[in-house]
Amino acid sequence: MKYLVTKYRSLDAFHKRAYLILVLMILGSLLLSIHYSIKYSGCDLRSRTVGARVLDTKASPYFYKWLPGDSETLLDPSDDPTRIVNAVTMAPGMLYVQSVFNSLHYSWIKIAWTICQIGFVLYVLIFFLLKHIRERKDPLLLFAITTIFFLCSPTWLINIERGQSYTLFLLFFCLLYQLLVMKKNTAWLLAGLLIALASYCRPNFIVTALPLVLFLNRQFLYGLGAGGAVMGLHAAFHWQLWKDYFQSMTIWNGIETLNRQPSTITQDQFPQVIEGMSNLRDVKNNFNVGVLRPLPWWASKISAGIPNLIFTLAYFFIAVAATLRFRMRSRKPGVDVLCLLAFLVYILSEYFMAAPRGTYNGIQWMFPVLVMLHSGRLTKVSILLMVTGLCLMNSYPFYFPYFYDIGELLLVFVLVRFISTELPSQVQPAAGSK
Repeated sequence: MKYLVTKYRSLDAFHKRAYLILVLMILGSLLLSIHYSIKYSGCDLRSRTVGARVLDTKASPYFYKWLPGDSETLLDPSDDPTRIVNAVTMAPGMLYVQSVFNSLHYSWIKIAWTICQIGFVLYVLIFFLLKHIRERKDPLLLFAITTIFFLCSPTWLINIERGQSYTLFLLFFCLLYQLLVMKKNTAWLLAGLLIALASYCRPNFIVTALPLVLFLNRQFLYGLGAGGAVMGLHAAFHWQLWKDYFQSMTIWNGIETLNRQPSTITQDQFPQVIEGMSNLRDVKNNFNVGVLRPLPWWASKISAGIPNLIFTLAYFFIAVAATLRFRMRSRKPGVDVLCLLAFLVYILSEYFMAAPRGTYNGIQWMFPVLVMLHSGRLTKVSILLMVTGLCLMNSYPFYFPYFYDIGELLLVFVLVRFISTELPSQVQPAAGSK
């Protein structure tokens, strides 16, 4: 902090005023975040909390249905009693992360998770700011774009209001980048362990290993293998839990259509006050923010009737082909490009999945935007396209149908274009690696 204060004092008047305005904007956004976490239910956080609490019972976190006489701590008012699955959609690994807060009252869980989300995004921002400053670069553009389109945008606020978990995966990407720039065997070992852990929390995160396996040394493979073995062993001892998860996902994705059941209770019969709180039904619905909808959604709109397996196979073909092509073009890519390629194959997997993409998903774009801005290799045209895409995703200056989809497509275009330029910085083999 003292380092930043010293740097601030050395700035000219324009930069001082600009940074002051941006910092005040962030403070205002953080205060609003706390307000939202207190006023609203945090509906997605509530579902995840109930799922984590159900882990301590003999019931399934994905199929449990609350009935009168059950503890109010296990009641999710957003759950439809007539639907076979409940509202829990996160993988078991994420439920175990959430279970850390099980001993707390839900009102404190909301505050605690909001503080965690704030900590995650500030960590990512401060890491890149300090890295930018130490390399004697002017961070104003980086700071301004991140502040306006992420920390002070509907993309950020909907994550807070819903109590979502995507800021954690944003942090995972930043930590992965931070480890790889160290260029040490131990760091690459930890990078493999990190991807294994992240994949246990969100299974499609495993695709980030595809470009890293092809480009990095054996230490990364050791870490990934060791982490995968531990997580696989844990999953084997909790196989029924994972089986329930995958079965619930097939229902959510529309693969199974028998998703209704008779019920002796309706949502109207749920208690009005739950855990001493009367706002667990309160949800803010006027966030004008969105992301690109997945390809199966578009196919359904034109009644194409394409099986989900076709989309899965198409994704793996594109991801593998793109990675192999880049591997042939560059034997030793820079860390920036390597991490961006990992993010690209990760985000592409979401476009080919049948599961709907939540509007809060866009917060993950904070990572590639920071990496590209930090590099200093973005052209003015690319920056303009990036800003335009971020504006459209956040309904700036107004909402229009399909603007969200066009906005994220522009970000994908900028990302692909940036990767294709192949940054000159190189990943050097660590001592003892091959």
